[in-house]
Amino acid sequence: MWKILVLLAAAGCGAAGETFLSDITRDLHSEIAVVMEMANVTYSTPIINTTYKASVEFDMRAMGSLYNSTHLVIDFIANKQAYPEGIVSVSDGHVEVASPREHWRELLSHYAGPTAVIVLAALLVAALPLAGLFWCCCYWCKSGRRRRAFDRKYDACLKGILAILLIALLTLFLFGVVCAFATDSQLESSASEAPEAVRVGLRDAREFLNATQAHARHLLTDNYRELEMKVNGLLTSSGVAVSVQLGALSRGVAVSALATLVARLDDVHRDLTTVHALTDRLRAQADTLNAGLRKVKGQLLQTLAQCEQPPCVRLQEKYKIGQLDTEIQYNQMPDVSELLSNVTQLLEGNIKEEVADGQRVFRDIQRAIQRSLDENIPGVQAALADTGRRLERVADDISAMAGNASEELRRREDVADALQQLYDKYGPYRRYLGLGAATALLAMTCLLALGVTCGVCGKRPDVYGASDCCNKGAGATWLLCGTGCMFVVGGCVAAVALVYFLAGITAQRFFCDPLVEPRGNRLFEDVDRFVEVEKMLYNERSDPSFNLSAILVRCHQNYTIYEVHSRLYIRKGNRVYSINQNNNNNKKGKTSEIVVMCYK
Repeated sequence: MWKILVLLAAAGCGAAGETFLSDITRDLHSEIAVVMEMANVTYSTPIINTTYKASVEFDMRAMGSLYNSTHLVIDFIANKQAYPEGIVSVSDGHVEVASPREHWRELLSHYAGPTAVIVLAALLVAALPLAGLFWCCCYWCKSGRRRRAFDRKYDACLKGILAILLIALLTLFLFGVVCAFATDSQLESSASEAPEAVRVGLRDAREFLNATQAHARHLLTDNYRELEMKVNGLLTSSGVAVSVQLGALSRGVAVSALATLVARLDDVHRDLTTVHALTDRLRAQADTLNAGLRKVKGQLLQTLAQCEQPPCVRLQEKYKIGQLDTEIQYNQMPDVSELLSNVTQLLEGNIKEEVADGQRVFRDIQRAIQRSLDENIPGVQAALADTGRRLERVADDISAMAGNASEELRRREDVADALQQLYDKYGPYRRYLGLGAATALLAMTCLLALGVTCGVCGKRPDVYGASDCCNKGAGATWLLCGTGCMFVVGGCVAAVALVYFLAGITAQRFFCDPLVEPRGNRLFEDVDRFVEVEKMLYNERSDPSFNLSAILVRCHQNYTIYEVHSRLYIRKGNRVYSINQNNNNNKKGKTSEIVVMCYK
């Protein structure tokens, strides 16, 4: 028994006392991490009602297939890059454009497709009036005319081929008419809605800024208070967690159980002493009882031997008194002498003082750890409170910046009025020009359609249908009128189409393509080198991948502003550092002044 007690005491005081501090040092971070994982903060959600009125709907007017295939035509004609490599160079925020005279070969090779279209359109614009003039002169002077009519039972195959060509040309004209009126309608609706779209966009931007500052204030103040309350509760309970871990690693439960057991050793010793005395008295009384029993047995046997009466004989035969055993089994009685001696040795060996000293050391360690926590937790809580105050100031800064931006947008609402004035002043001219070109194309198409219809379906004017107004002669007249109209206004239509083509291809290559897919676009690469977003916002150049292209790509992928600016930043004083950079700096210095401020 005493060996077991000694082993327990040794295990509770010796080995555990040497190893539990190292165990705590090794496992404290993991235990605190487990406690922190329990910090399931239920953040409140701000109630912010924001209604955006801007719309991105686009009515294709049954021209969706054409619009979706337009880029194929543009890619066939024009190079996918806005300008050739080496023409524009950006360095240190300065843009340098090479001289076109020195690089005219590169420019001509790069813009060969649009240049060819421009040359062909220019030739068409210049050639159509001249050809019309010569045609009129030759026609009215009857120069170069056939002496006999072409359509008098001659070459039916050639007539069929010419009819098919005219019908195909007429089909192209019909397609052009549809495109002309649809384009004019789209331009007119877009131009008329542009001022209102700008107004709605500015109002939505102001609504977004107002909602952003409200969300930022709720996040940085209300949600942070909720987090602070939770962390303070965890800090308060961390003392209990450390005490439990200390008890588990140092076998404190065994020490406490051993102390309780040792405290009861006096009672055990007293009880064992009493048992030992009672055992000795029982042995003495058993000896007396044994002697009395032997005497009574002898007297009984003597009396029965002298008695010859039948009852005496039957009693002796029935109970066999001579076989009665009067010996007491002393070896079956408990002997606590050795146990009492062991307990006495433990008590005389100061086991109680040793266990009490071990338990006192353990409690001192617990109190020291709790005192250390009590001394450091207020500092952490004060740092949390100071961080909360700084975040409130950050929320105030965000609100101020958002308010200033919103006010600036409000002052810029006059841009919509300026657009409205420009539309009111120049919109009718553009509309008349577009409608004039579309109407001229429609007139040519109608005249040619009448000529082809009468020429194919009409009869000859010199037979039975001579009085019919829709004969082949009328068809020839309509074709002549359509040809004359083509010579007169065809150049103007070609010029308007050329302007639309140049405007469309320029917008596609310089605006649409870079905004839709900035990756691999030469124009946007130069814009990234010119507009250094990271330097503008945070006055550093630590992440080359953080640029306008990356922001635009993430916006296309429907990321939030927080996800677009994907890196947390911290502020120390009036300077801002990235977390990675500051972590490297913090290895050599203090971090008490550093507060999480913003994200980017």
